Amino acid sequence: MRRVITSLLVVLGFTGCASKQVDTTSHQLFRYKNEQDKDAFTFILMAKDSMAEFNKKVEKLANSAPELIMARMPSDPELPAEDEKDQQVAPKFRMEELAFKKLEAELKNINYCVDGYQTVDSEYKKLRYVIKGVCH
Repeated sequence: MRRVITSLLVVLGFTGCASKQVDTTSHQLFRYKNEQDKDAFTFILMAKDSMAEFNKKVEKLANSAPELIMARMPSDPELPAEDEKDQQVAPKFRMEELAFKKLEAELKNINYCVDGYQTVDSEYKKLRYVIKGVCH
């Protein structure tokens, strides 16, 4: 048991001290012509690790050393523990911000929608953010 706790402390320590941020998302960009024959796209940003898998990992870790989990779980300042509604809303806004940032980088990288674009629709659902747009 002591070895497990020591190992967990080392892993959590390295995780907290890592200077390189790991990208936990993947994305896809689909280009096409819409009904008005304009260049259009659908951009999808997805979390690589589903929430169910994450919860299983936390549960497994909590069962092996519950006192460690409660003492060492990092808290996110954007997710106040006392407000459950905020905990559900904040990930949506972070995914939205990240999706638009990655979309703009991808469009620039492939030289698509050079004169800009208009967002037609955007939706967050189950750790996935979808942006649909039309080029100017």
